[in-house]
Amino acid sequence: MKILDNKTTKIAIDKDSLAKYSDLLFFVFNKPLEEGVTLSDMRKYLRVMKSIEDAKTSDTIDFNDEDYSLVASKVELSVWGVISTDIIEFSDYIQSFK
Repeated sequence: MKILDNKTTKIAIDKDSLAKYSDLLFFVFNKPLEEGVTLSDMRKYLRVMKSIEDAKTSDTIDFNDEDYSLVASKVELSVWGVISTDIIEFSDYIQSFK
């Protein structure tokens, strides 16, 4: 079991709120997949996305080891549309649980 802090970043979601790690993770898992996805992977992604959604108002995000491995892999391979030290810190934090 991996328990990650749901930290707040300096990245604005809108004029009134800043992104938390759960928001960044949701973005990573909600991006369209160019190569498509198998039904087996879709089930895994939906399970992870439910954990992320459940953590939106929490101080922590809980993943079992299998789901954490998927999260770490997806974060590592993500392509971002902005340059931000917050994204680097987010990625480094996620990878630190390996």
